[in-house]
Amino acid sequence: MKTINYSPLFLPGTNKKSVIGSFTIFLAFLSLPFFSFAQMDTTSFVFEGKTRDYFVFRPKNYNQTSKMPVVFNLHGYLLHKDQQMNYSQMNLVADTAGFLVVYPEAISPGWNCGISGSPPNVNDVGFLSALIDTLAQHYHIDSQRIYSCGFSLGGFMSYRLACELNDRIAAIADVAGTMGTYFINNCAASEPTPVLLIHGIDDEIIPYNGANDWCSIPKVIEYWTNFNHCIQSDSISLPDLDTADGCTVEKMTYKDSSNNARVAFYKVINGGHTWPGGNEDYFLSHPLGPVGKLSGDINANEEIWNFFKNFKLAGTNEVKIDTRTPVGYELFQNYPNPFNSETKISYHLQRQSNVSLQIVSTLGRLVKTLVDKSQSAGNYSFCWNGKDELGRDMASGLYLFNFRTEAFIDSRKMLLLR
Repeated sequence: MKTINYSPLFLPGTNKKSVIGSFTIFLAFLSLPFFSFAQMDTTSFVFEGKTRDYFVFRPKNYNQTSKMPVVFNLHGYLLHKDQQMNYSQMNLVADTAGFLVVYPEAISPGWNCGISGSPPNVNDVGFLSALIDTLAQHYHIDSQRIYSCGFSLGGFMSYRLACELNDRIAAIADVAGTMGTYFINNCAASEPTPVLLIHGIDDEIIPYNGANDWCSIPKVIEYWTNFNHCIQSDSISLPDLDTADGCTVEKMTYKDSSNNARVAFYKVINGGHTWPGGNEDYFLSHPLGPVGKLSGDINANEEIWNFFKNFKLAGTNEVKIDTRTPVGYELFQNYPNPFNSETKISYHLQRQSNVSLQIVSTLGRLVKTLVDKSQSAGNYSFCWNGKDELGRDMASGLYLFNFRTEAFIDSRKMLLLR
């Protein structure tokens, strides 16, 4: 391999001081393409005679001391990495949850995912494996927590990775894609693999009931639940949070009690060929047909990360929470952010301390005191529901949460959207 054009991408519009000083400017800042955060690297390397391009999004808390999970986000047929980045908006979740997002570019027209019509002479499995090696050279990544998700054909490709790169990919997610019928009979996975599916019932491009050499969604679920030795543990109807989108969502969860290799399925009733929670301004039509309705009841990025974060390689053991005494003090970015009902704020204490955690307006007015007491060393999390001390709903806007001990002071921004 040869690394070429390895340089960060910096674009205008990244003045953070102006964001702090003005809520209006902050909203405009959020509406920009996400690589304007100046946290995006654009780079490429030559693999098997072809130059392969990709973006890497680094969250604000990325550093060279703590290993960070990696999520591949694969674009669809006839689409590109920049469209997938701006459409899915996964960077927003990555920035608050703390993981690297990698947007690789397929050789046109799309990924060699093992179905008819995909480019047969392109070794995309080898490319993505080499990309993991390349990332390890340039970033501090957790090689046990590398995941793949994809939209449409990118979902197909994620299944191929689950079958052929099972020793490097800890879990996968498929949004509006499916599995090629070839891999139902020829999947080479040797270890249980957690799988999440999100699919619209009215998807006319990748039909729910399958087409061509594409499996139906029930067939895919049957395959992976059998492979992972799962049983259905629950089926629920999720709240209809967006009554104007014409969609509702049902969630089915399958789990094996021995290895926790779960399968989860979000069935989007009336949903189309879309990425729930995505920015439809970047995906209004598709060359193969109408995209249909976009669900606002779930955010695919949040659901994917909440699924991925439970798993790592080595038998797909669930990730254990580190209960050891923290080294130093640390305040984390709230999650989710932005939020519309409730958000969680977490911090570490090195030793017993008098702790103050307060929500304040940008003008410095106290809104809510979450913590005002002595606490022993450890890890803590508190939720804020967007209400003030009197239980009144606060208006949409930018707020700060201030954290103070005898030895440490920090403050961070968050955005409440009603």
